[in-house]
Amino acid sequence: MDTTIFWHCETLEDVTIGNSVESIGDYCFEACYMLSDIALPDSLKTLGNYAFLACDGLKTITFGTGLQTIGNNCFEACASLEEVMFYPNLKSIGSEAFKSCENLYKATFDCNAPQIGENAFDGVNEIFKIYYADCASGWDSKDLSGYSLEEVQMHVFGDWQVQTAPTTDTLGIEARTCSGCGEVEQRTIDMLPSDGETQNPSAWVPYVVAGTIIVVIAAFIV
Repeated sequence: MDTTIFWHCETLEDVTIGNSVESIGDYCFEACYMLSDIALPDSLKTLGNYAFLACDGLKTITFGTGLQTIGNNCFEACASLEEVMFYPNLKSIGSEAFKSCENLYKATFDCNAPQIGENAFDGVNEIFKIYYADCASGWDSKDLSGYSLEEVQMHVFGDWQVQTAPTTDTLGIEARTCSGCGEVEQRTIDMLPSDGETQNPSAWVPYVVAGTIIVVIAAFIV
């Protein structure tokens, strides 16, 4: 998305970002005061500098699994933001990225320790804590003096990879692996519809086989 495309759109309340977008430019949503929540697609890799600067009303942001880079001052002065969660592809958080997010009290990293810029979380809530996955690497050597850290039980899964493609007669299978402990999670993929048939939305049914978490998608033909 182009730089400054929504810059100072002070009455913008809602925006949907398509799953083909790979980057959001510098200052793109700066000072969109009425924007309260936003979900970023898995396709997004880069958030530019000052992209959401001073979005005072932004309380919830859902990062996609493909996000790699958060620019400098990206969420600075997002005073309503309370918690954030990052996924395994994250590589870097820019300087002062969450500076002056005065209500931000929790950041969860389901990933190996990314590069974290100077004062990235300066001026957040006084009870702010960083939670990181026990399977993740790099946190023990990370200099985060001044921040409270806590290790939590969590896998650091990579991207889903198709193991068996679905057909009109059989379910497919895809899997992803934790980079820390090697745990494998699998799930099935809906069968392809036959001519004249449609499928209801999938129902997810979890179960465990031999220590491996399996997620089944039950598809019903009508």
